[in-house]
Amino acid sequence: MLFVAAALTLGTSASAQKAGGGPTYGIQAGSSIPFGDLGDAVSIGFHGGGFVEAKPEGFPFKLRGDAQFVRFGGKDKGESLNVIQGTGNAVFDFPTSSGKKSPAFAMAGIGFYRSSSKGSDSSTDFGFNFGGGFNFSQTSAYKPFVDGRIHFVDDSEYIGITVGFRF
Repeated sequence: MLFVAAALTLGTSASAQKAGGGPTYGIQAGSSIPFGDLGDAVSIGFHGGGFVEAKPEGFPFKLRGDAQFVRFGGKDKGESLNVIQGTGNAVFDFPTSSGKKSPAFAMAGIGFYRSSSKGSDSSTDFGFNFGGGFNFSQTSAYKPFVDGRIHFVDDSEYIGITVGFRF
């Protein structure tokens, strides 16, 4: 739901842009690494999802809405954990001395995380994330990138290492 709201907001904001074009869409997948108490209960998992982002006119950063599915394997014959997350983020492209856009970026945001495992109650929690990444070729139709974010949800933390494409 947060992802749909972000997509509608970004689409409306993007249509107000003069030279920025429309919103950018993307897909992403990667590894999710739990630590802390979560790391004691589950093992390394995977995630996948999509996003939409746009830079509204006059903003110094882009707005991005993500929707992802995360699955962690259970440790010691324990139960696996599934997380469906919807986050809204600000994405800042670092400037360069020449005025061109740097391939490096930073991001931070908030969201809702729906966690469930077989045999236990599910919960929906508010959380936040931050991290950074690197854009590769920006001249091709599919613009590859890599990023890493730390997610803080209730008493759980995990790192998402992601590869993806913008189009």
